[in-house]
Amino acid sequence: MTNLEKIDFAVLTTLGAHPDYSEIMTEILTKKLLDKDPFVTAKYFSRANDARAHMMEVSDLDLLSEVIKNAVKTSFLLEQKGIATTGDVNYLEGEKDSTLFGSTACKWISNELEKYPKKSLDDILERHPEILPILVSVFEETRYGTGSVISKEELDNPSLTHSLFSVLNRIENDIHSYTEA
Repeated sequence: MTNLEKIDFAVLTTLGAHPDYSEIMTEILTKKLLDKDPFVTAKYFSRANDARAHMMEVSDLDLLSEVIKNAVKTSFLLEQKGIATTGDVNYLEGEKDSTLFGSTACKWISNELEKYPKKSLDDILERHPEILPILVSVFEETRYGTGSVISKEELDNPSLTHSLFSVLNRIENDIHSYTEA
């Protein structure tokens, strides 16, 4: 199972057992993202079918990688659908996001990755750490929410992944180089 499959399985199993968690799943994922200890957030995930164990196998950096890749895919799909978004740094908090909360943050991070191919993702995120919870919100809504303008199936489409391979690979390699530093 890939990290994304483990995350999906753990979240979907948990939401199946505890539908009320849909209201707090973004906070749970944000907490997991910000805490290096995988056991801290384990209690929030269902034990059913080893969902909790799967989520404990996913590190904070693994989750960060998937959240950033999701943002890039979301930005690309919004553009493909002709949905206007802005990447203006002045609106990162979502003020201009009419179709999908967080679309500005998705567009901004995509633009930054394109503009600065040699800059580390850590340096890019360091300038605006406040967008992490917003990007987690986009991740949760597009992958597990209902009625989102972008669906999980669209995000997981192999042709999309192929189209964005170089940037998705850069994100994966860059984030996982943190452990080597």
